[in-house]
Amino acid sequence: IGALRDVGQNHLLQLLSLFTMNTPNNFDANSIRTKRAEVLQTLKPLSKKQIREDTIRAQYDGYLEVKGVKSKSKTETCFKIKTSLDMAKWRDVPIYIESGKALSKTKAEVVIKFKHEAPCLCPMEGEHYINVLKYEIQPKERITISLWVKKPGPKMEIVRKDFSFDYKNSYSKSSFIRPYEKLLLSAIEGDQTLFVSTEEIMASWRFIDSIKKAWEDSSISLLKYKSGSNKIINK
Repeated sequence: IGALRDVGQNHLLQLLSLFTMNTPNNFDANSIRTKRAEVLQTLKPLSKKQIREDTIRAQYDGYLEVKGVKSKSKTETCFKIKTSLDMAKWRDVPIYIESGKALSKTKAEVVIKFKHEAPCLCPMEGEHYINVLKYEIQPKERITISLWVKKPGPKMEIVRKDFSFDYKNSYSKSSFIRPYEKLLLSAIEGDQTLFVSTEEIMASWRFIDSIKKAWEDSSISLLKYKSGSNKIINK
């Protein structure tokens, strides 16, 4: 079915809505699902021009040799999408959604890069001073913030320092349950917080369908990348 429908429509858009939703009235399922839906409903379907310029789809070398895959399959195993939310606090903030199979590492994370102040005082060469907040979900559950600070001493030297909180190092293993165990428990208890509402499903498919249809109906290239690559392919 392709990486976009397999991962993008559900997992990644759910993460997007959780991280950008407005504060719910309380922690009950209806309040949280309502706020998640509000986010997804601001994701407007991309125009054909935007899809050509702001999306990438690719397939790893060797995919066509996988058992059961058609010899001329155009199914993407990797994608990257640039989009935005029509919400006051997120307006003009670029959002990138990406996923890929057969990469060098298996991981799931949300990375927030803080906006540069103007004028930029970074060196002409080398890394720019961008503070980063990273939420790692797999394989480790960890929150890391990377800040640029002045190194002690008379010289004006800026270095990056990471501050990290690791869930499993902070709590005993007995405190954790597996994700699907949590889902089953929520289903038994009638707690719908972790399950998507009809409004969320309709809004996410409205966004994804516009991309999928353009990929199928147009001449947007299906790029190739090597199995074992360490990052999503760029144009």
